[in-house]
Amino acid sequence: MKTSASSSRPEVVDLIVVGGGIAGLTAAVVARACGCSVMLLEKADQLGGTSATSGGAAWLPGNRHVPAETDPEAPMTYLAHLLGERMDKAKIRAWLDSGIEAVNFLEARSSVRFRMYGGADYRTDVPGAGFNGRTIYPFPFDDRELGDAYKLIKAPLPAITVFHGMQTDSTDLAMLSNALRSPRAFIYSTRRLFKHYADLLVHGRSTRRQRGNALIGMLLKSAIDSGVQIRVNAPLVRVLVENGQVRGAVFEEQGQHREVRAASVVLASGGFSANASMRAEHTAFAAQHIGLPPETNVGDGLREGIRLGGRMGADNHSDYCHAPVSTMRKKNGDILKHPHFRLDRCKPGAIVVNAAGKRFVNEACSYHDFVRAMHANGAVPAFLIGDHRFLRKYGMGLVRPFPFPYGSFIRAGYLIEAPSIEALAQRLNIDGVALRDSVERLNGYARTGIDLEFGKGADVYSRGDGDPEHGPNPCLGEISQGPFYAVRVYPGDSSTTCGLVTDTDARVLDANDKPIEGLYACGVDMNNPSLGAHPAAGCNLGPAIAFAYRAARHVAARKDGALPTVKVGAAAEVPTAIAA
Repeated sequence: MKTSASSSRPEVVDLIVVGGGIAGLTAAVVARACGCSVMLLEKADQLGGTSATSGGAAWLPGNRHVPAETDPEAPMTYLAHLLGERMDKAKIRAWLDSGIEAVNFLEARSSVRFRMYGGADYRTDVPGAGFNGRTIYPFPFDDRELGDAYKLIKAPLPAITVFHGMQTDSTDLAMLSNALRSPRAFIYSTRRLFKHYADLLVHGRSTRRQRGNALIGMLLKSAIDSGVQIRVNAPLVRVLVENGQVRGAVFEEQGQHREVRAASVVLASGGFSANASMRAEHTAFAAQHIGLPPETNVGDGLREGIRLGGRMGADNHSDYCHAPVSTMRKKNGDILKHPHFRLDRCKPGAIVVNAAGKRFVNEACSYHDFVRAMHANGAVPAFLIGDHRFLRKYGMGLVRPFPFPYGSFIRAGYLIEAPSIEALAQRLNIDGVALRDSVERLNGYARTGIDLEFGKGADVYSRGDGDPEHGPNPCLGEISQGPFYAVRVYPGDSSTTCGLVTDTDARVLDANDKPIEGLYACGVDMNNPSLGAHPAAGCNLGPAIAFAYRAARHVAARKDGALPTVKVGAAAEVPTAIAA
């Protein structure tokens, strides 16, 4: 590998950010707004990483877009009950308080705009749980605002778009699925589709970005407008440290090593989901595990943090944000991955069984808890099963509901079809008698509305993901109208949660809990303060935004000797001090 000529003096900036996901871009935008010069290094040829394919949801209780808490301490109470003695109270407090500040700051000083996501926390049986929504996500973003820079945004997973790349949010999905049953939904859907196909005709793409893709677009626009230097195809080689203090970084660019000097480096490289050896150390059924994050997420930031004296979290409830995933190989050899977050298994008429043909989980629980149940019961793979009525109304994985065709999925071996439950069991090589018994039991529960085995639809969270027009239980429906269908589902993840141990300002800590001066970690390069307990939707991006904000503010404070004053308007207050 060639190194840039020594006669060429290294560029100097105040901050180097490693990684162009939501955490990295947030740190860059906030630091730049506070007066720091910033260079962002992205290993891939596009920005966004895992964030670009995510739902873009951030759990940030108390922010101005969600209902006010009756008890302001309720989120802390909720996390304390989930995490127990392992909880770092100071870090949780920093998350909750700075999350509010970060939302105000970003909306006042950047192009980022949030709205309420809604939904209950995942564990509504725990004291302090929220029932009315503590999570936010971005408004749609028109990528024409970026000019040619729209090409820098990583596309969402093809499996979760419709109509040749149309990105959707929950409103779009609800309207599209009811377009032939509701005049209002029909008008809405017609307008959306007209705009989408007009975009394809004029621009060659859909310009309306949604969810995580939208948030990346907003942050990218803010970074470009504010003067953040962005380098893609620029993997980190090493962080430079002199006398215990960060002094810059070396990265690769066009076959050469380039050195950049800086007093601070933020590691936000996306965790280790694609690192097979680390996967074997951190999860069960590693050989069957299917990661959704990009193949570039192999732990580059973690490697450097550990080399410089940092350490990984060692007492997490889970080292991943787990998600059930199904896959299909296309004719060209590409693998399509579909995360089963909520659109099929939670609906009435779905059942999930193990190889013995027996249920083992509340099908409508959170996707993280669903995979944990797969692990605990050895249900790898598990089998998502429904009848013809279910398939056409709700879809199954990659298979869209009516009016989309589904024959190609049967021919590809993704969707298994059979005329009877017993024949389906034979095709899946599972116990037919047990499967028939499981289905008949579920059918009985559907008629009474009460799942006596696993409580599907009994809690607020799962009922929220059911079908509100179905009764008596929105999550329970009979499986009786053949043919019958199944999809194999495997354990996977939407991101890692185990990362470098940090303090409340995202500074990487050494073995003696002392900060490594000038080295920060956020996003999934930082050990998640919820310790992988997965309390609610957005529990990865929530702390990613909050601690990226804190890291950037701390970098600015170190640069200037005091926290800079940034006017953000009456409705958007920022802190007056952050611990040095």
